[in-house]
Amino acid sequence: MIRSYLSLWHGELRFLEIPKATETMREIAERIAAIYDLRVQDLKSQSTLRRHAWPRQHAMAEMYDSGNFSLNQIGSYLGGRDHSTILHGVRAHTKRTNERVDDRICHTVAQEAA
Repeated sequence: MIRSYLSLWHGELRFLEIPKATETMREIAERIAAIYDLRVQDLKSQSTLRRHAWPRQHAMAEMYDSGNFSLNQIGSYLGGRDHSTILHGVRAHTKRTNERVDDRICHTVAQEAA
């Protein structure tokens, strides 16, 4: 479903369409759980095992990056976590992702140089 409204932009009346949020937190959690072969309940659990924590941080980052949910909403959905825990998870996932990209780039450059 698409919401629409009229906007006045530099004296010009325009009809704008705003797409509805594409995924809910549940849909994001189900998608991430499927990627890592886990249950959504594992993402919501208090487990600190890496096999649960890293996918949970991935879900936190996906939910936060969607721009549709606050840190408190994400924390409530993922087992009652504090907003600062969600922010830490987002930053940790982003750092891990960036390090993997940097490693791939360095590996590719080294192969091309050889």
